[in-house]
Amino acid sequence: MSLRWISASLLLISLWVPTFAQDQDANVPELFRDEVLLEVVSIDVVVADRKGRLVEGLTAEDFELTVDGRQVEITNFYAMGEAPGRLSSDAAGPSPVGDTAQVPKNTEDDAVSPGAETTSVVVFFDNSRTAPGGRRRLLNDLPAFLETQTAAGRRVMVIAYDQGNAEILAPLTRDVDQLKDALVQVDNLKASGIQRRLEHRQVMDDVITIFNSCPTQNTGDDAEDTSSRCQCAPRMISRAEVYSAELDGQRAGSFASLDNVISALGALEGRKTFLYVSDGIEQQTALDVFHYIREICPDTSTSNRDMRLDGQAAFDSLVEHANANRVTFYSLEASGVQGFSSHSAAQGDESPFDVTGRASALNDQRRVANSQSGLFFMANETGGKAVLNANHFDEDLAKIDEETVGYYSLGYSPGYPAEGRSHRVAVRLPKHKKYELRYRRSFLHKDPDRQLAERALGAYLFGVERNPLGASVAAGTPAALTDGKVQVPIEVRVPLTELTFLPGEQKRQARLTLVVAAPGKNGRRTEIRKKELTIEAPLDAATSPPEYRVGVHVDLPPGDYELAVGLRDDIGETASFLKLPVSLASAAASPSGD
Repeated sequence: MSLRWISASLLLISLWVPTFAQDQDANVPELFRDEVLLEVVSIDVVVADRKGRLVEGLTAEDFELTVDGRQVEITNFYAMGEAPGRLSSDAAGPSPVGDTAQVPKNTEDDAVSPGAETTSVVVFFDNSRTAPGGRRRLLNDLPAFLETQTAAGRRVMVIAYDQGNAEILAPLTRDVDQLKDALVQVDNLKASGIQRRLEHRQVMDDVITIFNSCPTQNTGDDAEDTSSRCQCAPRMISRAEVYSAELDGQRAGSFASLDNVISALGALEGRKTFLYVSDGIEQQTALDVFHYIREICPDTSTSNRDMRLDGQAAFDSLVEHANANRVTFYSLEASGVQGFSSHSAAQGDESPFDVTGRASALNDQRRVANSQSGLFFMANETGGKAVLNANHFDEDLAKIDEETVGYYSLGYSPGYPAEGRSHRVAVRLPKHKKYELRYRRSFLHKDPDRQLAERALGAYLFGVERNPLGASVAAGTPAALTDGKVQVPIEVRVPLTELTFLPGEQKRQARLTLVVAAPGKNGRRTEIRKKELTIEAPLDAATSPPEYRVGVHVDLPPGDYELAVGLRDDIGETASFLKLPVSLASAAASPSGD
C-alpha cells in the first residue's frame, strides 16, 4: 500500500438531495466506528538523570504543569509500569486528546482491550534524503529492536518514502517476521542520499566556476584584483536560489508524507513512537551555499534570501500536528559521523576555499549542522530524541525501547470546547531541578471536524472496526466524464433510531456531519471534504421513516480506491467510519464489492 498526494481538485463531490427510505440493502461493506468524547489532554514526560538513566518513583505531586503560562490541575496521572489512573473521583472519564478511537485491528492476535494504554511504533525511512551505506548500518541493528517491541505487545509499522511516494511495507502488526521482511524490502529500495550529495557538490562547483569566470581588474603592478569577480555575485546567488527552491520542494514532499501518516495516527489511542530515518533535513535550504557566497564576496548580502527560504513555519506546523496526535519523533541520522571531504589539512579554516578551490571544512560544518538542526527540532518539540553522529544504533535503540514504556503521562481537562488552537505546554519538577525532562511542547485542542477527518483516514489505513450509528455505504454505477475522470455515486444510509433528535414545535431535528476522502490503493489521496446536514422528522417516531439517505458524487481518475466515509451525529456526539473499496479501471467499470 502506498500513500501519495493528488491535487484536491481531483476529488469533486456533489451531494444528492437527502431522502428518507423505507428499505435497506443487505449488502453492506466493511464498517468502522469511533465515538467523539470529551477530552483529557495527555502530556507524556520522560525524566532522566544526568547520566541518561530513567527516573522512577515520581508522583503527580512532583510535577507542575502549565498551559500558555498558566498552571493547571493534573487530573490524570500515569507512572511507568502502572495502570493509567485518575486522581479524583470527580474527574470525568474521557480519553486523552487524539486517543478516542479504538485500536486498529489487523489480526485477532493484534486485538487490544478498549481503554488500555497502548504504544504504536512507526519506522519511517525517508529514502529521498538517505544514502544506502548509513541506512544499511541501521538496518543491521533494527531487527533486535523490532523483536523487543513485538515481544512487549507493541504494534509496529514500516514505511518507506522517496520522491513523492510513501509505501507501507508492513502495516501495524506484531508479526516480527513480516516486519523483518519489510526491512529486507527497504534494503533493496533506491536511496537518493548520494544523488543529493552530488547535486550539492555540483552547485558548489557552479558557484566556483561563475566566480572564476568573472573578469578581474589589473592593479597596474601585474597583480590581479580577484575581488572584482564579485560583480558576478548576482549570478552566483541566482544559482543558489534555484538549488534552494529545489530543496524546499523536496522537503515539502517529505513533510506532506509525514503529515499524511500523522493524520491517520490520530485514529489510534495511546502513545505513538515515530522513528524518522534520514541523513538530515534542513531548516534553511542551501544555507551553506549562501554563506559560502558571502565568504568569497563579503560585501554581498543574502540575508533577505535566508529569511525567505527559512522552513521554520513548515517545521512548526509538522510538530504541532504530531503533538496534537500524541506522536513522538525519534530522529535517527543514518549517515553517522560525516567526514569533511572538501577540507585539506594544508589549508586553514580561515579561508573559504580549500586547495582544490572548493568550500572549506567550516562551510561543511555549517551544512551538517543545518541538516541536523531539523532532526533535533522535530524530536525536541515532540518529547523525543535526535540520534546524531552515531555509526552504530543498538544502544540508542535500546534507550528508545526503554522510553516507550518509561514515561509519565500527565492529564488535565481543558474545561472548554475544542477551538482548534495550539497551546504551549511547560512541565517542571520544582523539587528535582537536576533532572532532564522531555515532553511535547504544545498541543492542539482539535475541533470535532478535524478529529472526524483524521479518524476517517485512520479507518482507511488501520481498519478501526465497529459502527454505533448502524450506517451503511454503497456505490452505484460509475459514469465517464468528458475530462477523462470517472464519476461514481456513493449513497450513505443511517437509521433514524440511532440518531439524537431535538424536539421542535412541529418537527424534531438531528444534525449530521459527513466527510468523504478517496485514499487510493495506488498511493494517491485527496483532501477530505465535509458537508453539514440537518435532518427533520415527524415528532411521532412511529410515523417516521426507518432511515435517512444522503448521496455524494465522487469524481476521480480511473484506478483502485478505498473510499473513507465519516458520519457524525453532532448532537449525540457519536460517529461511524465506513470504508468502501471502489475500482474505476475504465468508464464502464463497476464498483468492487457489488
